[in-house]
Amino acid sequence: MSGQVRQSRRGKIVKTDDNTIWVIEVPDDIEFPGSGSVIVEGTKIGFDRLRIDWFGLAV
Repeated sequence: MSGQVRQSRRGKIVKTDDNTIWVIEVPDDIEFPGSGSVIVEGTKIGFDRLRIDWFGLAV
């Protein structure tokens, strides 16, 4: 999935191009950016939550 990283009251989120919001759960060993465009892979762990396995910066 790809989208824009933003900070919210619920923590870091990714907002996709179709305006879907995913709350991101980032393991301690991954340094996830606080903003910008990203591509992420992970496991869905709730209705709107994604545990990140990998990410890359989108250009």
